Amino acid sequence: QKPTRRSASLASKPVTFNTYPKWSKRPAPRQWKWPVNGQISKRFSPTLGGNLGINIRGEKDSPVRAAANGIVVYSGTGVRGYGNLIIVKHNSSFLSAYAFTRSPRVRLGSTVHAGQIIALMGHNNDGQPELHFEIRQNGKPINPLRYLPASA
Repeated sequence: QKPTRRSASLASKPVTFNTYPKWSKRPAPRQWKWPVNGQISKRFSPTLGGNLGINIRGEKDSPVRAAANGIVVYSGTGVRGYGNLIIVKHNSSFLSAYAFTRSPRVRLGSTVHAGQIIALMGHNNDGQPELHFEIRQNGKPINPLRYLPASA
């Protein structure tokens, strides 16, 4: 049997599948929240050897909160220089990272909501109570202050 013109044209078109869930198609979350209350001790500096996020000084054991809705894709101590690190994926482009935490309140694969407590503030490599917070777009660090509200 000879294929019809229509079936031949359909067969020649490549089939593609979207592997991301629908929520991943969204741009940056609309409303980011501050992950902790405290003073910025070190600002974003993308230069070689600079700071890839912001450092926020605070009280040890104060709550660390998710900056936006997402899914926990990493929780552990396997990234050198970040202490106990939690990474939340917000969509296919954006993620946030919370370094120097302790007592995680979430697990790998947990769905989190903006403002939800995900851990407690620990201490940095100098022993000071501090959170290192990053936002990354397509894997590239971007200045969190561009997305966070003016005050906590």
